[in-house]
Amino acid sequence: EIYALSSQIRRAVTSITFNIAEGYGRKTLKDRIHFLYIARGSLYELEAQLITCMDLGYLKQEEMKDVVLLQSQVARMLAGLIRANEME
Repeated sequence: EIYALSSQIRRAVTSITFNIAEGYGRKTLKDRIHFLYIARGSLYELEAQLITCMDLGYLKQEEMKDVVLLQSQVARMLAGLIRANEME
């Protein structure tokens, strides 16, 4: 169970980066924004997976503090990217 969950966490983390990159590689602004929203979805998927890890006792709340801080920073950066692209 823990191995399947850690695999999903790795996929969600890489999905965030890959979707940002793919969006900027697309021809249209609409496509770029679409992939930024997919990246944001992966970020929230990661958050749910980490909460599940805590609920199952795989992570302690103290261990989550740094991860939650990073997650919120990435969420703010993604929101800024989305906003900036929607204003173009």
